[in-house]
Amino acid sequence: MWRKIALFVASIPLFGSAMTSADAAPARQCRVLAAEKLASGSASAAAICAEVERAMDAAIPGSRYQIDIRVISPARLSATGSVDGHKFPEQNLASSDRNLTPGAIRRFARALGEAVKAAR
Repeated sequence: MWRKIALFVASIPLFGSAMTSADAAPARQCRVLAAEKLASGSASAAAICAEVERAMDAAIPGSRYQIDIRVISPARLSATGSVDGHKFPEQNLASSDRNLTPGAIRRFARALGEAVKAAR
């Protein structure tokens, strides 16, 4: 019996050494790739991620996500990533007559949140 207790005690991790890579990964991550392509009046990478974070909080509160927003041109964005380990379909935004505006980016973030919610 003492041998079983000793084996049990020996298997208990000390000082948080059993932390997995999933525990170490950020719970929520938004990245904007090629942000230098954004027009000066549209939005910054930080502003885009702030809109995405607000939309994700509203659509899927408490979920873990990793989203990459790719700036294709000053008038086009695409988004890929995963939520709770499940990939969602690529989402796109394009403006045909002008560069992206903060309002268009806000609507894209909301649509992204709804698309991710529907894909779960």
